[in-house]
Amino acid sequence: MSKDFGVFVCEYEARPNPYYINDTIYFTIKEAWLEFTWGQTKDFRARASPHDGYQLMIITEENIKERYSGMTFDWTIGTEWEKNFRFSGKRSMICDFKYLPKEEREVWKVMKGRNFNDSVKTIIGEFVLYKK
Repeated sequence: MSKDFGVFVCEYEARPNPYYINDTIYFTIKEAWLEFTWGQTKDFRARASPHDGYQLMIITEENIKERYSGMTFDWTIGTEWEKNFRFSGKRSMICDFKYLPKEEREVWKVMKGRNFNDSVKTIIGEFVLYKK
């Protein structure tokens, strides 16, 4: 859809895929792409209007909603309030960027739960995506 609206920037991939955070947390990435942050106009057929910033979209094979969102937050990709992933569907996550990422790979720490207080973070793995 982002290609249709003219907000697509680039694709990302996981290596390997499925991607294992640790021994028990893994998912298979079907699609991952970076796009301008955008909002749709009242006419749903109209082109989207880009806003400031970017968003990284991830679509997975597995239903990650039960483990990643809602009240449980068993684990969270990203340890800071900014640049962390949030649930956006049963099989999708989204991460916001203020600026266009310049690196060929993006790295996030994965923590147990969802507490951004430095004194209580428990790092359980790492998540890495590469530009295609």
